[in-house]
Order: sequence, then structure tokens, then C-alpha cells
Amino acid sequence: MNIAKFIKDVSNVQLMKYKVGSQKGRVTKLEGQVQKLQMLVKDDILSMIDAAGGYKGNAYPTYGEAVAEIDRKYNGTADWGVIQTGNIIDLRAAFIIGDGITISEKK
Repeated sequence: MNIAKFIKDVSNVQLMKYKVGSQKGRVTKLEGQVQKLQMLVKDDILSMIDAAGGYKGNAYPTYGEAVAEIDRKYNGTADWGVIQTGNIIDLRAAFIIGDGITISEKK
């Protein structure tokens, strides 16, 4: 066995032990945080507690109420679905008028 190689290998092992030892506290802290988050998720799933407990189902039984809520979402004043609703409406409009608008006389 080559002495230089042996010294290099021993140095590498010592360096790895140092790196592992210096990260031990950080790993322990992260493991603790993961356990806390897992408990939170488990508790919420088991108890079925929703963070926004005031919302349930479709609160827009009439066409007028549904249109009013879509308007609030598109204009950014609703609580939920603002970005998604705006993107869907804009994308749909782009496909509808993508070929241009045809103006014709009403008969």
C-alpha cells in the first residue's frame, strides 16, 4: 500500500466525519420541523377542520349570483379563484376572437 494514498484516504475520512458532525444539529432541527408538520396535517385531516370554515359548496344557486361572483373573481375582489378565473376567461376570449371579429349587418 502506498503511504501517500493511505494518508489521503485517512484525511478524506476525517473530513467526511467533520462534515457529517457539523450537519447533525441542522438535520435534527429539520427532522423536528417535519414531525410537527406531519402532526398538523394529520390533525387537520382527521378532524376535517378547514382553515376557511365559512366556505362550503356552491353558494350561487341562481344564474345572477353566479355571474356576479365571476365578475368579482375576474376583477380581483373575491376571496377565492381570482387568478384562475381571470386566466380562464382571458384564454377563452383569445380563442373565440383569435380569427378576428366579423361585423355583419343584422337583418
